[in-house]
Amino acid sequence: MNWESVRRKYPKAFDKYSEWLEDPTEITEYGFLVYIEMNDKHTIVNGRYLFDFFDEQGIYITIKYRYGIPVEKSFIWYIESWYDTHTTRTEAEEQAFEKAFEILENKLGL
Repeated sequence: MNWESVRRKYPKAFDKYSEWLEDPTEITEYGFLVYIEMNDKHTIVNGRYLFDFFDEQGIYITIKYRYGIPVEKSFIWYIESWYDTHTTRTEAEEQAFEKAFEILENKLGL
């Protein structure tokens, strides 16, 4: 995840996520795990927290493995009526989270 991009594009949704994480001062990328710096403590948490966060917001992300025609293997993500296909689970999850931040930003802006 490019957290700077998320913070810039979806400021309200990012703030809500930050609050949910007990207000970390910095969130940066560390592979696919989330690296959080809070009050001089460094914590690495699994991306599962993003699924839990969006579940609590009523935005449900589904990732499925797909094998067969037209592609040999791929991962597909779904959120409501949106979906996309990627060659790796990590790519699918990152894109799904990005879309979830966009959806939440729109909900918070209403």
